[in-house]
Amino acid sequence: MVIFDRQVSGTPATCIHPAYANALAFDSTTPGGKAIMATALAAKTTGSYLSAYGTGGCAIYGGAHVEDWDYGVID
Repeated sequence: MVIFDRQVSGTPATCIHPAYANALAFDSTTPGGKAIMATALAAKTTGSYLSAYGTGGCAIYGGAHVEDWDYGVID
């Protein structure tokens, strides 16, 4: 999962745990998940902002608690 320094905006998924209100989950074993990890690390390394959006569901991280990553961009 990626944990942001601010709470994820928009309407949070109803399945999230309050402790993960500023996180989005992804599957690092898939090509898409590897791309998310590379994007997040690139943003962190360069000091760039990363905008990301969730799917509204919580299926990846143990099937609950953390909203799933839908898409994101480096600003």
